[in-house]
Amino acid sequence: MRRKNKINLVSIAVFIIILILFYIFSPEFRSTLANYGIFGQSDDSSFAAVTETGALMHVIDVGQGDSILLQSGEYNILVDAGPNSAEDELISYLNSAGVDRLDCFVLTHPHEDHIGGADLVIDTFDIDTVLMPDCTATTKAFENVLDAMEEKGLGVTVPERGDNFSLGKLDFTVLAPAGNDYDETNDFSIVLKVEYENTSFMLTGDAETLSEQEILDKFDSDFLKCDVLKAGHHGSSTSSCEDFVLAVAPRYAAVSCALDNNYGHPHKETRTLFDELGIEWYRTDYDGNIVFVSDGENVGVK
Repeated sequence: MRRKNKINLVSIAVFIIILILFYIFSPEFRSTLANYGIFGQSDDSSFAAVTETGALMHVIDVGQGDSILLQSGEYNILVDAGPNSAEDELISYLNSAGVDRLDCFVLTHPHEDHIGGADLVIDTFDIDTVLMPDCTATTKAFENVLDAMEEKGLGVTVPERGDNFSLGKLDFTVLAPAGNDYDETNDFSIVLKVEYENTSFMLTGDAETLSEQEILDKFDSDFLKCDVLKAGHHGSSTSSCEDFVLAVAPRYAAVSCALDNNYGHPHKETRTLFDELGIEWYRTDYDGNIVFVSDGENVGVK
C-alpha cells in the first residue's frame, strides 16, 4: 500500500513538472490557462501586455450610461464618457488600463448619460481628435463639454456616414448617422464598425430602429457582421431590432445599464432575442466591467 502511494506521488510530481514546462515554453498554453485564472492574472494589470499583440474593447461599468475604451498597441480610443455621477470611477478605470492620452474621443450623441463625464476626461487627458454628430443640446452637461474643449483648444470633427479612418491596426467605418435631421436625439448617434485584423466590433451608441434600418439600407450584411455588438440604447426594445441583429450576427453582445434602473433596461424583448439567436451576452449591472479580447483571429471575454 505504501509503495502504491509513492508511485502516485511520483506521477503527480511528473504531471506538475510537465505543466510547468508547457507553461514556460508555450505562450498559447499559458494564455489558455490564464483565461481560467491558472498560472496567470485576469485583472487589469494584464491589459498592457495584451494590447502589444492584440486589441481590447472595454465596456466600462458607469451605471446607467455608456463608456467604451478601445486599445491596441499604443492607441487609446474612448467612445462616450458615461454620466456625471460616474466620472471619478471612469477616470480611475482609464488610469488602471494604462491610458495616459486619447488618440480619439467619440461622443456619440449629447445625452448626459453619454457625455456627463466628458468634461473631466477632457481636463485629465491630452486628446488628439474629438468626434461628435451635428447635434446640440441645451443642457448643463453639453455646456460643460464645450467649455472644457474651449479651455483645451480642442475642435470638433463631425463624421459622415461612410467615412473611414485607422489608428494603428484598428480600422473604423462610420455607419451612422445618415443625416442631420432626426426627431429623436438617439438617432443622431455615431455608429462605428471597428475592425482589428479578422475580428470586429459594432458600437451603436443609442441608435434606435430608424438608424439601424438606415444602416441596413446602406451596407450589406456581409460587411455588417461583427464578433461583438454593443447593444443600442442600453438594451432597449426600441433598438437591436431583429433584422439588424441578424445582419450583425454577433457571437457576443454587451449591454451597459445600471442595476434596477428606472427604464427596465435591458428590455425583455432584447434579452429574449439574444437568447433565441444563441448570442452570448453580458450586462454591466450584473457583470461589472466587461472586456473583449481579440488576437486578430478570435475574440474572447474577460
